[in-house]
Amino acid sequence: MKSRNPKAFTLIELLVVIAIIAVLMGILMPALQRVREQAREIACRSNLKNYGLAINMFLNDEEGQFPEPGGCLLGEDELWDDSPYSDDKFCRWHAADYPLTGPLWKYMPDQKTHLCPTFKVSAKSWGHLHQWHNEEIPIKPLFGYSMNGFLGSSTIEDRPAAAKLGKVTRSHAEVFLFAEENVWPRGGDDSTIDDNCFMGLNWRNWFGTFHSTNAGNPDGGTCNAVFVDGHVQEVESAFKDPYTEEFVESRMEYGLFERYSWPFKKRPSGAIEP
Repeated sequence: MKSRNPKAFTLIELLVVIAIIAVLMGILMPALQRVREQAREIACRSNLKNYGLAINMFLNDEEGQFPEPGGCLLGEDELWDDSPYSDDKFCRWHAADYPLTGPLWKYMPDQKTHLCPTFKVSAKSWGHLHQWHNEEIPIKPLFGYSMNGFLGSSTIEDRPAAAKLGKVTRSHAEVFLFAEENVWPRGGDDSTIDDNCFMGLNWRNWFGTFHSTNAGNPDGGTCNAVFVDGHVQEVESAFKDPYTEEFVESRMEYGLFERYSWPFKKRPSGAIEP
């Protein structure tokens, strides 16, 4: 009679080993996910740092004049009007074959600079939800950052804007240059990224929420922004706390729009008193 092979594993031993591996994976995967997101965050902040440097170079070349927010990356609307997607302007951010000719492109020729890695991931899952999306245009993001619409010339309803750096009378550390937006509507508002200008027709665009999100809640996170003084920081949106469904007044700029938008010391007309 043959003796039992002492080197062989029993079924129970194999199951125990598999269970241990599963437990270890369950412990390590969240940590690995956090490390991956931290790497994306670092890349995003580096991109925004480059945006700040590019704007400074632009200001030096243009005697302190800011670029027009709506066309700083995209170029003039007339070019879009001649494109195959002239009726789908809200798809400009992901229409990969549209020629981008804005004045900032020559200062940042690397395509990677214009896209946060986390934005690219969220765009794959949520991009088709943006307002008036044309399903015939593939979701291939070109950029994910938008310029403060209160900087540059004022072209929307004669709103006040700081056309030049010298016109920014508020602390440069309190006024953002570029920030991230979501690609999906939230909280009953349709404002999503559609161009380079961070200021909707209702005086609002909304800071993005796709960084540091809670499980299953893409509206509960934060975004990054670069400020006029060149520093980059994390910011939170004021638009409707995902749990209370109420505007977060402490994050709003004079009760009107996202904090850090307004470039002047003088309060805007219609501001809500603190």
